[in-house]
Amino acid sequence: SQIVQDGITLPVVFMSQLATDETLVWALRNRDRVFLIYDVCDDYLSDTRVLAGVVGQDRADEILNCVDLVIVPSADMKRRIERRFPNLPVRVIPDGIDYDLGSRLQQTAAEQAPFESDLVLWFGNPGRGNFESALPMFDEVLRDERQRLRLVTKASYVRHNHAAYFDHVEPWNREAFVSRIASAKGHARQPCR
Repeated sequence: SQIVQDGITLPVVFMSQLATDETLVWALRNRDRVFLIYDVCDDYLSDTRVLAGVVGQDRADEILNCVDLVIVPSADMKRRIERRFPNLPVRVIPDGIDYDLGSRLQQTAAEQAPFESDLVLWFGNPGRGNFESALPMFDEVLRDERQRLRLVTKASYVRHNHAAYFDHVEPWNREAFVSRIASAKGHARQPCR
């Protein structure tokens, strides 16, 4: 992709939280020749964990200090970033699991479009609220006798925190992920996180 900025066409480069030191050095070195977008899919501004050898919030600050635009999944995340970086443009691109979930679940069964497959698949990292944000969807699927729920995720997390769903878990690994995506025939639901 490219963007025209001040009459100059620049290539668009996306950066993520796991950007390496080398990537940051490259980004700073090429600052005037690229348009940098930081895709923030989690609250790294308050993340004190060490990710890829760097404290999460430290890496987020480094990236936020060198990009042209930030994209986030929620208005709340947008407000948090704008408070700390008031001159940095931030745009919301909602992810599927967070976008208007409450009103979708309040629709009657007649209003809801039928699933094209009987397998509803959720996969990903269960931490930092990801699994919890999908609980209403899981419950909705489990109430529908025509649907089967499969959760490809960290089994120990579900066993410890949400044992009622454990029978639907398949431990996360590449083979399980690929196999279940194929069996869902492309009708999988996945959070951004």
